[in-house]
Amino acid sequence: MMHRLFRACTALLLIAGLSACTTIQLEPLPEGLTDQPPADWQNRSAELSQFDHWQLLGKLAVRQPSDSGTAIINHWIQEGEAYNLALSSSFLGMGSTTLKGMPGFIELRLSNGETYRSGDPEA
Repeated sequence: MMHRLFRACTALLLIAGLSACTTIQLEPLPEGLTDQPPADWQNRSAELSQFDHWQLLGKLAVRQPSDSGTAIINHWIQEGEAYNLALSSSFLGMGSTTLKGMPGFIELRLSNGETYRSGDPEA
């Protein structure tokens, strides 16, 4: 489950980055913050991996000293290995974007109506 979630998040971030036409300069973390997972992450990860049917709505924000942006998660529906994710944002020029997938299939629909499908999502 976590592997699938990681792959879905990675694909989404890659797509968002590719649709951007801009480069984001990563900056060092502010003092006191770390990119290391919390000490209890393995236990927490094991607990969370038991959930394979869930929904998420919300808003996410990225803030750096030189740039910031937000995105709205209109919905993220995870049903086993199948997912349906809809995001809205002007951040990275993403607009309203949907990503649907399951093993052996992925579909990306961009805000301009362009749709991309693949029977080989890993590629």
